[in-house]
Amino acid sequence: MENAQARAATRGDSDKEKTTLADPRHVNFTNAFIKEVPLPKTGREHYWDTKERNLGLRVTPRGRTLIIRVRVTGENSSKVKERNLDEQNDVKKARDEAAARRVELRNGIDRDEERKRAADRMHKEEALRKIQKVTLEQALENYIAARAEGKPLGDRTIADYRYMMRGMLAKVKDVPLEEFTRPFCVALIKQITADIVKRSQKSIKASGAEDRKERTGVRANYALRLIRLLCRTYRIGNQEWGKFEGFDFPWHEENPRVTTLDSEYNHGTAIWNALSSHRCDSGANYIKAILLTGCRRSELSGLKVEQVNLDKRTITLPTTKNGTEFVIQMSDQLVELITPLMKHAETRKNKKLDRAGEDKLPGEKVFSGAGDPRKLLLAVGKVIGEEFTLHSLRKYMTDSMMSLGVPYPVIKSCLNHSMKKSRDVTLRNYAHAKPGQMRAAWQKHADAVVPTTAEIINLDSRRSAA
Repeated sequence: MENAQARAATRGDSDKEKTTLADPRHVNFTNAFIKEVPLPKTGREHYWDTKERNLGLRVTPRGRTLIIRVRVTGENSSKVKERNLDEQNDVKKARDEAAARRVELRNGIDRDEERKRAADRMHKEEALRKIQKVTLEQALENYIAARAEGKPLGDRTIADYRYMMRGMLAKVKDVPLEEFTRPFCVALIKQITADIVKRSQKSIKASGAEDRKERTGVRANYALRLIRLLCRTYRIGNQEWGKFEGFDFPWHEENPRVTTLDSEYNHGTAIWNALSSHRCDSGANYIKAILLTGCRRSELSGLKVEQVNLDKRTITLPTTKNGTEFVIQMSDQLVELITPLMKHAETRKNKKLDRAGEDKLPGEKVFSGAGDPRKLLLAVGKVIGEEFTLHSLRKYMTDSMMSLGVPYPVIKSCLNHSMKKSRDVTLRNYAHAKPGQMRAAWQKHADAVVPTTAEIINLDSRRSAA
């Protein structure tokens, strides 16, 4: 008898489908029954109509709700769907709705899901309308604030973006994002290029038009990249929410990064010799430090004296590109280079000379007065016969360490490349370089770069010859 009642409890409609019911009770529904059925103190109870088997009444301490429960069978699965009915007062109308909803659900039509999708579309459209009214400058500040909660932007990057907004993009900073269409952006990049060239006429005459024009194109591209970043962040574009239709046109051509330095030809030693022949200023020492450490230029340009520990022979960089602290194990040559820079030097610019020879105070830069190294890099490049950039020195250190037999995980650690996102499980979880291994690698590289006895190239004479 109990088994029969259990089978009856799980019986569905005329097709004898099975449904899972909590304490099922089968009743001939009437309007009076729906209004008068007692509410439980806790939990929920279900009552099922004897005329429309999929029609039910769910009773909870909060109230009574007419529902429909249907088993929907797919190709590879079967599940029970329970939905609230729109009709909650009249039993006859509720039976008609339950019959119609049963057919719809079995045909893959779900009113509740369609309503939810429609509401989501309306919400997205409303959000998009609000986003499209955001100006370019507002979008930048919102982006900076949003990044601060996750992986924050570097101070240098934020300063560059804001400087660009006040300069090249000043005329369009109050323009809503929705107006950055293809024709608008094509005209904008032409206007930005013309404005940069107009402001730089004196520099063009001084340094040569060809080189200046190349840098002008790069700066214009940089401005457009910032606009593209903000538009993609706010999902302004075509219906695919991805590729922005305003940026499928040719940009200014850019020269690839120079990567001609090779440890096989001892380019590092040639660079060191050329820099040593130059007057011993912060600019030359700054380039030498990058050559020995392979650091990114921004990581050493703002190096403070309190970050250097000569006793432990370490340099601590609190924030780097991958957002982590990085400790450089100093080689003998780097210690020799850095030690005098911890004191104030007697320079031609320091006319008072009242602090010459004194220790620098916390907060002061190690490479103070280094300035823009590009002119010096150009001069050294002419001397050694190879053009190179500061980033080329980082790649050169990698090539040098590989030729010296330094293990790859140690090289990766010396470059401060992130291990967390590496797809290589061994690198990510096992092969972690120790400080002693990194110190030995940097020392090998420094020994290969810095000559013990080598002829120093006269930079001034070679520069005039070039």
